Amino acid sequence: MLLSFAQRGTMFRGDRETRITGRDEPMARRAKDLGKITLRPSGKIRVSTVHVFEFTYTAGRNGLAEGGGIRILLPGSHSWSKPQVAKQSQFAGYVHALTDDGRCLVRARNISRGYRGDAGQIVDTSTPAKLHKAASNAVAITVEKGRLPPGGKIRIMYGSAWHGIGYGVRTAHRIIQSRQNANRFDVSVDVDGSGKFVDLDKSPEVILVPDEPDHLDVLLSARGAKGKLNIRINDRWSNAIPNHTGKVELTVGRTKIRKRIKTNRKGVAKVDLDIAPRRPIRVTAVLDGKVQGRSNPLPPADALGGMNLYWGDLHVHTSYSDDNHWVTVMPATPVEICQYARDVAGLDFIAITDHHNVYKTWTRQLARQAWDASNDCAAAVTREGKFIAFAGMEYRCARGDTCFIFLNPGVAPYCDPRIDAVQKAWKLYEGFDFLSIPHHHNDDGTWDEWRYRNDDVERLVEICSGHGRFEFRGNIPHFPRRMHEGFHDVQTMLNAGRRVGVIGSSDNHTGHPGEGPLAGVYARSLRSEDIWEALRCRRCYATTHARIVVDFRIDGAPMGSQIQSPPDNPRKLQFRVWGTAPILAAEIIRNGKIIRAKYNTALDVNLSLRDRCSSKKTDYYYARILQTDGEMAWSSPIWVTERQETR
Repeated sequence: MLLSFAQRGTMFRGDRETRITGRDEPMARRAKDLGKITLRPSGKIRVSTVHVFEFTYTAGRNGLAEGGGIRILLPGSHSWSKPQVAKQSQFAGYVHALTDDGRCLVRARNISRGYRGDAGQIVDTSTPAKLHKAASNAVAITVEKGRLPPGGKIRIMYGSAWHGIGYGVRTAHRIIQSRQNANRFDVSVDVDGSGKFVDLDKSPEVILVPDEPDHLDVLLSARGAKGKLNIRINDRWSNAIPNHTGKVELTVGRTKIRKRIKTNRKGVAKVDLDIAPRRPIRVTAVLDGKVQGRSNPLPPADALGGMNLYWGDLHVHTSYSDDNHWVTVMPATPVEICQYARDVAGLDFIAITDHHNVYKTWTRQLARQAWDASNDCAAAVTREGKFIAFAGMEYRCARGDTCFIFLNPGVAPYCDPRIDAVQKAWKLYEGFDFLSIPHHHNDDGTWDEWRYRNDDVERLVEICSGHGRFEFRGNIPHFPRRMHEGFHDVQTMLNAGRRVGVIGSSDNHTGHPGEGPLAGVYARSLRSEDIWEALRCRRCYATTHARIVVDFRIDGAPMGSQIQSPPDNPRKLQFRVWGTAPILAAEIIRNGKIIRAKYNTALDVNLSLRDRCSSKKTDYYYARILQTDGEMAWSSPIWVTERQETR
């Protein structure tokens, strides 16, 4: 899915797609004409380590004419140091170039990566602010004077540290599990100075490998007396470590179990356990006596009212989202994203929601491809009872961003670019099973635009995502600083009478779904219809990531319910939490105000309350948890309307 530099420069011109050039000549002839390039170091390199990368370009049989040169599209994924040509002594990633022929002078420049119709244009990276903002992980080496003869060499240093001056290049800290390597250096060549760049058939690359084991992610699930434990061995950057062998000691209550484990090629080891879930269970795992982790809690079998708890991520991006081509370079396809969610992150369900951005010709084309890929993927990877994938899109209009997800893949039509308002999109999908989930993360839209309502389909809202937490304006911690308007939060929607449940979603763009906020859903089974029914009924809650178990009820009705209560009958509220760390605060909120709380408690909380109606006709209640590790969870609200007795 990732395109090379020459492809980026020629793929989109005007309003029509043009043919990608440079791939129709015989490979051997092109290699002799274009030359070749090598990289040192190459091969396997540990994540987040500092190097000086040295490219050596050898000219082909025609050399390089004055005005010609080469372009290198450098890895743009995650935390690779950005290339810059301004200041060797102040920033990492300094690039310079030299030839082996004194009659030929070359110059290095930062250039645009070209997904905005500006491929090859010079980018100013002379200040820290400009370097930070530039989507410019590309450099051009131009023959300024003379001519590079056949066989002549250009040596390009990326991360130059001459005489100890300079900071080298730091490689990315995360590994993307994809068949297409995100850490490839795509090279194209202009032999004659005409401005036409042609891709080399073989470009250098490095293979990033994990660091040493640092911590464990331990996921515990059970059906009856059979427990399953997924142990993911991570380095300090949370990269799963594949094919790692070690001795693990498991502590289940007072029982200790010792096993020898080996992670699979995705970095996960599976262990079967015999359990008797009459009380909350947590499993502590210690690898080789030093690396440890604790599992999510498993409540007693009868604690959840006959429902099962499933975990998912309903806002995830793949290689089809436009900013995965110009902000970062992320090659994972929808199917690869789902495989990671299922096999590594241990999710039960997911929605593929690539951008539906239609403000440019190339983004319109990409949005259409994304829609088809999302639907094809959902149909291909869903296995009822095992893993569910929903098709979707992240729709953008003047109101802001909204995730649309669909129960049945391949049924709903594509959203035409002329549909430029969320209420028009709702109209388009009338008669289809879909949900519309607002994504609070920016000061988009006006209050008038946010007043549009469709309570039948807009039944959920993201209360937290990778961008922050949006319960109320200025909530601590992690309320985005760029949020200035007073209506981009969940309490504002609830106070306006909106009946929305809450979920957490990662909004992950880096190939790691499930690594961020999550949605917990209470459903009868892991089947598409049952997960969908639970989402529509708002029988779900949000966490910032930790798999905290939350059960919130009023008069026996679960979260998301709408119930009636006589005015003289106290409402019975019950709030139970099984945490993943000691709990700093467990709070019950009515109409935006805390009415009951417990502070500084152990891992589990059982909080009950009898509450009489307020002066309002309808009250909303929800529960909130804050742990000592900073992790949070929120239940979906329950709405209680005063029932008028008839005489």
